[in-house]
Amino acid sequence: MRKVKSIILLISLIFIVAISVLVMKNLDDSEEFINIMQTSSKFTQTNILVNNTKNIIIELIKDKNLNEILDSLQRTKINILPLFYKDISVFIKVPVELDFNENYYLNAKNKSKLIKQLYDDEVYYPDDFVKIYKDKNITNFRQINYILDEYVSTTKDTNILKIQDKFNFISIDENTTAYRCDYDIDVSGLKSHVNMIVTLKNNKTDVILDFYFKE
Repeated sequence: MRKVKSIILLISLIFIVAISVLVMKNLDDSEEFINIMQTSSKFTQTNILVNNTKNIIIELIKDKNLNEILDSLQRTKINILPLFYKDISVFIKVPVELDFNENYYLNAKNKSKLIKQLYDDEVYYPDDFVKIYKDKNITNFRQINYILDEYVSTTKDTNILKIQDKFNFISIDENTTAYRCDYDIDVSGLKSHVNMIVTLKNNKTDVILDFYFKE
């Protein structure tokens, strides 16, 4: 048992070191980033960092060994990878694979199926939830969070927050592999957040990214 735990911890550490090295090496070697630092443009630094981190996460997700690494990280209760570079901090949430069987696709035309799923999950007022979002065209997770907040405020039912991570705005089927990965960036006090979904289907990779500055 100790040997198994040691192997899991080793795999987890290798993953953390690998992503740390990739992100930081990308920053350190980027001539564009160095030039930007000299102009002290935190906004542009953030944009470059968002793009660099996105590309590295995509590379890791496309790695065929990712599932084994993710399983190992979950066993060690590691779900956030903190990275630090000078006055920059990056906190990457470990990618989570989205299960199409448990994916609540809020843009679907068929609402009755979702209502049944919500009843199965013991959400007290699924019909009220559907009324709140049914006329909205949902394109990012921020909208989903606003909808959940409105539902909780209206019904006082917080049980729905237990399944918050299952709600989605893209359709996933059994032939699609999809991962959600969020990360936070702090550049000299300028904070931002990124929601990202990476889908893999028929050897094609698609990325949906929602990036915004935090107050």
